[in-house]
Amino acid sequence: MLGKNGASLLSTSGGELVITADDPALLHTLQDSRLAGRDIKVEGVHLPGGRFDVAHVRVVRDGKLYRLRYYCHVCNIAATEPGNCVCCQRPTEIEEIPADQVTDDMTLVP
Repeated sequence: MLGKNGASLLSTSGGELVITADDPALLHTLQDSRLAGRDIKVEGVHLPGGRFDVAHVRVVRDGKLYRLRYYCHVCNIAATEPGNCVCCQRPTEIEEIPADQVTDDMTLVP
């Protein structure tokens, strides 16, 4: 969710936290409207001042974790954040990869 100043917000039972991340791909992923309505798990560190520094994003479906990647099926190019393909400039598709099927050579959202 976006706050009034454009900051990403995380709603919790204790109130809203401002989302921060060292990796811009994480922030761009959390702002992707295609994740709306999906259960997500964010891992990171709760910081003073009502902030949460995200280190990892996962989708949760049927009790299982999925990693995310953005992929162009025309060019077979994966990306770590939403946007257009670096080659053909078509919008990339979001894909959920079961966490137990991830290999070291995959390009994924952190």
